[in-house]
Amino acid sequence: MNNNMVFLAVFMPIFLMAHLLIYNIQFISGKNYFYGVYVKNITLNEEDKKRIDKGYKRKMNLTFLIMLLIFIINMVLKKYSSEIIIVILMLGYTIVSFVFLKTYYVEVKALKSNILNLQENHNLKNENESKKIIIDTQLLNAKTRLKKKFTVLFGICVALSIISALYLAFNYNNLPDTIITHWGPDGKPDGFSQKSLQSVFFVSFIDLTLVVLMAFMTVETIGARVYLDIINLEENRKKAIKYLNRLGYCFLLLTLSIQSITTTMPIFMVNQMDVPMILFIPSMILPMFFGIVSMYYFIRLSSLKSKNKDINSLDSDDEKWIYGFIYYNKDDSSFMVEKRFGAGWTFNLACFKGKMITILLVVMIVGSLIIPFFI
Repeated sequence: MNNNMVFLAVFMPIFLMAHLLIYNIQFISGKNYFYGVYVKNITLNEEDKKRIDKGYKRKMNLTFLIMLLIFIINMVLKKYSSEIIIVILMLGYTIVSFVFLKTYYVEVKALKSNILNLQENHNLKNENESKKIIIDTQLLNAKTRLKKKFTVLFGICVALSIISALYLAFNYNNLPDTIITHWGPDGKPDGFSQKSLQSVFFVSFIDLTLVVLMAFMTVETIGARVYLDIINLEENRKKAIKYLNRLGYCFLLLTLSIQSITTTMPIFMVNQMDVPMILFIPSMILPMFFGIVSMYYFIRLSSLKSKNKDINSLDSDDEKWIYGFIYYNKDDSSFMVEKRFGAGWTFNLACFKGKMITILLVVMIVGSLIIPFFI
């Protein structure tokens, strides 16, 4: 099968799925936030909401079509490799979506400010509204048990990555002077390099770093704070534990689906073999599938929150968020908090863990982009 056709067959579903998630980001974000702004305690004008939502979706559809057209033109002209174009297009799409979301965040925040100024006197009447936050020790204990379980399960994933790296180390001297460093979407070798520590262990570096990060993020996600409505607390607690458990398994299966390629790559490098398509295609599709399923459970968890207005004061402060994307709150000791865009949790960059995990992510991404040029 032609390489470009394979790329198109694999790239299109992934790009389309990513577009649908970005396109529907407000729906996924829930009713408490509108384009990154906390609006649970106010009522925005419906015409403004429709205008902003339609404007964002129209621009993202146009962006998607332009990116797709560029990809197809490149396929016809065959000027650049499909892989390079895909990386550029996905990066460009991400940047454009960020710019649009930032623009509408600023607009919605201005609308909210105007409404709050008008409602200031009315809001003073509600100062004594009953608010109740309890520490649910049963939920905390259940989350601790889940964290221990998934620490063990991800420990197995880490062990597989280490074994894979050791396999390369034991076979290093037996490798030929010119080794395979890349396989095309059809599983055939299309990249070669002179044998060196960088070229041989590059995949192992990415593999082990990714698995460790996924393990850390999964355990921290399970341990992140969860607000439960005190009405039907016992039932909500059971649901929360069930959703957190399933989230952990989603992340575990997502990690294993990626490892099916990254951890087994040394076998194909040492034996100078093609990569079976039965491994390649699932490793591209399954992570997206498990990512979508995890979003579903994030949304289900969010539905269990207290309905009292402003009860989650730490999360509701717009000033602690940078354009609704980045959470920076020195007064909050939590490492992970609920996202404002999309479903799930994000880091608190004001805490030590948040800074360290961000640095590791940047190192991994930059390393994966730069190192190949030196091998």
